[in-house]
Amino acid sequence: MSGRQQTMSVRSQPVAGYGPLVRITQDAWAWLAQCGERVSQRRVLAQFTDWQLRDIGISRAEADGEVGKWFWRP
Repeated sequence: MSGRQQTMSVRSQPVAGYGPLVRITQDAWAWLAQCGERVSQRRVLAQFTDWQLRDIGISRAEADGEVGKWFWRP
């Protein structure tokens, strides 16, 4: 995990008459993308050695707690 990462916004201008449906669909895709990113970051964190964790200021217990979270939990 390399510092602060920026995410791209998926939203665009809604199509006339489909505004709420388009918005819900875009929000769902954005949420799924965030969940996927969490899964990826937690997989990487799970592979860190104790030395690497100390280097970033996280204990093994904290890392295990983060890795053990469900993908929808921030």
